[in-house]
Amino acid sequence: MDNLQLWEKYCSFYRKEFEQQIEYNDYLLKKHLSHWLNTFTAKKNLW
Repeated sequence: MDNLQLWEKYCSFYRKEFEQQIEYNDYLLKKHLSHWLNTFTAKKNLW
């Protein structure tokens, strides 16, 4: 991979509007949290 391909793969996200970045990060947070809530650790630690 050359430098441009690496940039596009890992850093092009930062070219997007800040609001789009926030929306995407919020989506990922909710997705990962919903998966985690199904784990033994989450079920054990929830009140």
